[in-house]
Amino acid sequence: KQRMLGNILIHLPARESVSGRFVEPFVGGGAIFFAFNPARALLADLNSELIDLYRSLRRHPKEVWTAFRGFPTTKKGYYKVRDMDVRQFSLAGRAARTLYLNRGIDRRRFGRPFRAPLLPTLRTKRDTIRRTRIDTDLR
Repeated sequence: KQRMLGNILIHLPARESVSGRFVEPFVGGGAIFFAFNPARALLADLNSELIDLYRSLRRHPKEVWTAFRGFPTTKKGYYKVRDMDVRQFSLAGRAARTLYLNRGIDRRRFGRPFRAPLLPTLRTKRDTIRRTRIDTDLR
């Protein structure tokens, strides 16, 4: 949806004219939700890990960030985290793991893992700058 965002947004009503709740049944990366920025919203997706991510970011942003920063930056570490049982993590830990794995493209489709190889740059200098800004915003 992000690639088509401009074409989608022109068909949505003005944010101020929406008096009820904005419902996003297939939130995915949230391109429409974040661009529209509704006052009230219901986000849904078949991917429960993704919903846990959004829920945890809303409730425990600092804990998610702390857990995310604790994950390894090596290829071997990435695969070790990928193979961990998600049930061993707290909600914030699961959210951090989902963020971490999506940096290396571990997609979930219909409740089953669809694994792609690790991207060559798990964390880049640009990501470090972006994470620093996020970290500053959470204080």
